[in-house]
Amino acid sequence: MDSDDVELLSQYVVNGCERAFAELVRRYLDLVYSAALRQVRSPQLAEEVAQSVFVDLSRSASRIKRGTPVVAWLSTVTRRTAIDVVRHESRRRTREQAALEIAAMKSSPSVWSQVEPLLDEAIEGLKESDRTALLLRFFENKSLREIGERLGTSEDTAQKRVSRAIEHLRLTFMRRGIALTSAGLTADISAHAVQVAPHTLRTAIATATDTLGKAALAKATTLELGRSLAMTTFQKTILAVAAAATVGVTVFQVREMLFSRQSLQAAERSLDSASADLLRLKQQRDAAAAKLQAAERGLDRGLDAVARKAEDARLEAEMRAWMSRAEQLRQLRVDRPELSSPELELLDADDWFSIAKDAQLDTDSQVRDAFKKLRNRAENVIAERIRSALGAFLEGNAGQAPTNIVQLIPFFDPPLNAAILDRYEVIAAQKSDAQIFGENLVIATKYPIDPERDSYWRISPKGAMSIGSFLQTDISNARKAFALANAGKSAKDPAELLPYMKWPVPIETLKKHFGEGRRP
Repeated sequence: MDSDDVELLSQYVVNGCERAFAELVRRYLDLVYSAALRQVRSPQLAEEVAQSVFVDLSRSASRIKRGTPVVAWLSTVTRRTAIDVVRHESRRRTREQAALEIAAMKSSPSVWSQVEPLLDEAIEGLKESDRTALLLRFFENKSLREIGERLGTSEDTAQKRVSRAIEHLRLTFMRRGIALTSAGLTADISAHAVQVAPHTLRTAIATATDTLGKAALAKATTLELGRSLAMTTFQKTILAVAAAATVGVTVFQVREMLFSRQSLQAAERSLDSASADLLRLKQQRDAAAAKLQAAERGLDRGLDAVARKAEDARLEAEMRAWMSRAEQLRQLRVDRPELSSPELELLDADDWFSIAKDAQLDTDSQVRDAFKKLRNRAENVIAERIRSALGAFLEGNAGQAPTNIVQLIPFFDPPLNAAILDRYEVIAAQKSDAQIFGENLVIATKYPIDPERDSYWRISPKGAMSIGSFLQTDISNARKAFALANAGKSAKDPAELLPYMKWPVPIETLKKHFGEGRRP
């Protein structure tokens, strides 16, 4: 961990210094956001991941092991958080897709408009047992268990009868040229089979029933009155006898009415009990569904915990491998001094870790490539410092250019190791330099560490750039020297350029790059 980062974390943990934490956020926000964006592929989600990572940093700052680079810790937590976000987003899309598929199962209104006039005729054509099961299921909204009890069968048998009825209806409609699925037909029947009657119709029927009852009573009263007026004394006597007999009949009817009322009350109590049982069963069903959902959530949390633990172990192993490669690179700097350059002392721990993260160190070529990346990163740093010092020199000397690189030493802040400047020299600007920088002189790299891989740097007060490898430049110059020594002829064989090369390289390397470099 960079010592400055250690101090900032210590200030935040010990003193709660918000400025220290804000500085860490400023340093690493772009890195965390970029890493998150690469993994979640959404700027909005990447912002959420970045916020979560820095919240984790504020909570876990006191638990970060001393010696762990902040960039490594942030890289690990960013990856883990991004994985969680991607996983949750995938689940959300799956649920939404399932809902869309369920909605899509329902037939379109145009299909129902074709089915509706034929439905009752098709139902009439079913077997009685299948028709009854279908009517109870969709027209009375009975459960499969209730259908089985009503028909004296099991719940599974009731399910088979309903499914058989639906399939028979579907085939009937197909023969009429109406194509639809069993699921779509089921959804349509459930949605449209029973419609709520208009309230005005209910009122009209009730009014008509009441009116008819009163009319019948009035008619009966009028007939009885007429008959009474027309009766003879003998008839009245007969009527009195009949009335006496009627009293016995009326008592019997009253008893029958009381018995019927008791039966009705018993039926109502039975219905109330059945309703209570149904309510209890619904509550049990809802409780079971809630338990199932809780179990599913628990399973998801368990699976997430297992996946996170495995991912943490993988990332920890990966981080240890990165740190091991970074240490191996530092040791190779000691064991292979020919690959090192003085500029490498300008790199910090995060720089070494960043290069080691993607490096392979199994072959000599891989080792050279890794050190080339280290040198290039260090050369970027020194190029910027030279550019700044050169600008300060020109300002302090009335625009007079330096003649030697050592003249810049007093203008470096902080001071720079003279061994680093030894790799650079002041040269006259070429035409291309003047076009790019608009300057009459530039500072260039004096010699390479690895001619095949190292870039040739040109630096002016206005900027810095690399213009290809030393080997490419050397090949171009060797071609020109060969042509000058051989009456303008061009070299046909790579071996012909060897005497003219400034930086000796193996003939195999020269053959590989012989086509590079400008011909005279």
